[in-house]
Amino acid sequence: MIDLKGICGEKLGEKIRKKFGEELEKIIDDLELEKLMEVEGLGKKTALKILRAVYEEKTGFQFQDILLGDSERVYSRIIEMLQEYPVTKEAKNRFLLFYPTNNREFIEKRLSLCEESERLLSKVKDLDGILRNLKKVKKLEYPEEKKYREYIIITDDEEIYNSLDRAYCDVMLVSSPQEVSYFSENYFNVIYVYSDNSDSYEEIIGEVDVATHIRSFTIEEAIPEIVLTKFLINKDRIKAAQRIYSILGFDSVLDELIEKLETLDEKEEKVDLDNIVLEAERKINREIEDKIEKENLSLGGKSLLNIMEEIKGSESPLDVIKRSMPPKINEIYNEVLKKYTDEIYTKTGFSVVELFPPEISFPVEADYDKLEEIKTAMKRERFRRTYKKMKKTAEIGRYWKDIEKSIADIFEIDLKIALGRFIEEYNLTKPIFGEKGMSFQNGRNIFLTDPVGVSYKIGETLDTFVGNERVAVLTGANSGGKTTLLETILQIQVLAQIGLYVPADTVYTTIFNEIQYLARQKSGGAGALESTLLNLITLSMEKRKNLILIDELEAITEPGSAAKIIGEFLNILNENEECYVILVTHLGEEILKIADVRCDGIEASGLDDDLNLIVDRQPIFYKMGKSTPELIVEKLYKKSENREKNIFARVLKRLRE
Repeated sequence: MIDLKGICGEKLGEKIRKKFGEELEKIIDDLELEKLMEVEGLGKKTALKILRAVYEEKTGFQFQDILLGDSERVYSRIIEMLQEYPVTKEAKNRFLLFYPTNNREFIEKRLSLCEESERLLSKVKDLDGILRNLKKVKKLEYPEEKKYREYIIITDDEEIYNSLDRAYCDVMLVSSPQEVSYFSENYFNVIYVYSDNSDSYEEIIGEVDVATHIRSFTIEEAIPEIVLTKFLINKDRIKAAQRIYSILGFDSVLDELIEKLETLDEKEEKVDLDNIVLEAERKINREIEDKIEKENLSLGGKSLLNIMEEIKGSESPLDVIKRSMPPKINEIYNEVLKKYTDEIYTKTGFSVVELFPPEISFPVEADYDKLEEIKTAMKRERFRRTYKKMKKTAEIGRYWKDIEKSIADIFEIDLKIALGRFIEEYNLTKPIFGEKGMSFQNGRNIFLTDPVGVSYKIGETLDTFVGNERVAVLTGANSGGKTTLLETILQIQVLAQIGLYVPADTVYTTIFNEIQYLARQKSGGAGALESTLLNLITLSMEKRKNLILIDELEAITEPGSAAKIIGEFLNILNENEECYVILVTHLGEEILKIADVRCDGIEASGLDDDLNLIVDRQPIFYKMGKSTPELIVEKLYKKSENREKNIFARVLKRLRE
């Protein structure tokens, strides 16, 4: 039982249970986040918390809230991107459990999954075929219980009677063969379950369709439809799984299974005996009439008088007339009747001789009571043939566990192929973990369509393109890519600590205890400043490896105070050897008067022919980035006319003094 109260509170937990009832366990097992969020008042964060709590309970893996500030938003977008690659809902939902951790062992397991995914994708020769078949694979469906009216289980042992399951067919306690005869008339299949104590065994055994000792009795074997229905309602899923295995060149039991399942599709053609008999009846009468008309049949006067005399003294005049008819009429009648009864036998496999009157009668009419008896007999015979085939095919029941495993494997294959495609599409590489910093070469922001690769480093790694400073200020041009670089660093670190490959040519990084991202605030205020400072103080005092990414902290307070506050906090953070900090700012010169930290710059070198900024996205290390106001004013000057142009010219002149 899931402890919802401990996860989301008593009131909300009760609301969730009330909405889903017994279905709740399955919803959580299937990681159906969207379904959970149908509950009013249940947000995505709490829904994920519920799913992860259950995962923790089942696996022993502990989720850690290592993402602070706005880093959770970037993480969520990464997961949304990952979820675009799998085809099955089950594989999509698996990515909900891909959360960053500082558990090295777990990260290594995920990296191994990435390696397996790359290898699997490299073997795929028909990706479209796999994706097409993945669309047909869903969780196995289990049929609802139903009563099979053609069957009845009988027994002469009261103990057996009390133990038998009545969910699938009728069950009766009998004591004589006479009772069995009644059931044989009313059911197509009478199943006798006996024991060593069955006194009526000798009398009953010859009257039933199936007999089995209680020791070897199972309801699934007695009624093969119970087993076969499971396979038939999942047939498309099973066939799709088999095709995926085949494309990948994997051996499986599914080949043999599909072959056996196909035999169930070889259904007997249904015979519409009513229409066949009606049509035969019409043809019989027409042919008898035509043939008799063509014969030269006449009665002499004396024969006619004899017939009349015989009729006068007979209790059945019709019998007299029938006896007195010319032999040729009898011959025609019998010949036509045989022709069409043989034709019906050929079509149905059943003799219908008794369906038509053996003595001359015109018009000929079928005995429709007898027709119903024949139809019932045909159904019984068809049932026996089908039952025999089903019993043989139901041997596939032993494969059900293999099917369950195969479908689970297909979801895993979907996940791996999705992961492989993600790695391939973004040209991701395996991160290498160290202890004292983070660096990458040609790192790319996966949120952009055509990202420009940049290299960066903070702390000590095997990369030597810059020093080992743990705190850096990133300055430079507006729209130059400072925020994009922060986001790239965050993406790389989040992916690495999920245990996935990262968007760079090489990456050396530390497994951080916490990853803090303070995105640029649209509006400041005393509250924003207070909470941010308290957060930074906490981080500065923690003796745990923290990656801290800050974007334009000056936006939340007055410009005059911002540089002093930020500069001193950078000094404090720099004193903690476990803190790794990158700060984006427009107050580089002012901050560096206070803080003794590295300064990197992204510069704009001018305007292109379309008056767009020409920016080198790669930061220049140990150099303040040139700001862009002069270039922006120059751009406006070149685009304006008349009086506006003169105004921008004056401003531009002042900037250049």
